[in-house]
Amino acid sequence: MDRVPVDADLRVECLSNVFAAGGCARILIDGVRPSVMSCQHGRPMGRYAGNNNVCDAYGLEMLPLEIDWYTTICDLGP
Repeated sequence: MDRVPVDADLRVECLSNVFAAGGCARILIDGVRPSVMSCQHGRPMGRYAGNNNVCDAYGLEMLPLEIDWYTTICDLGP
């Protein structure tokens, strides 16, 4: 099963009144690599989605997701 594709405002593609964030949402963070299912992207995505949901309800300008770093975590074991 794949994740839900979202736009820069974290709205689900084809459903402009639905927002998604975290592990269930998929967006290209730097225009090339997709968001990862971790707190690295989930926490900022949640903040932006919450903000944009309120802005959408009140007709205010939304903030496009902006995460200016991308890392890959590798666990080398004990």
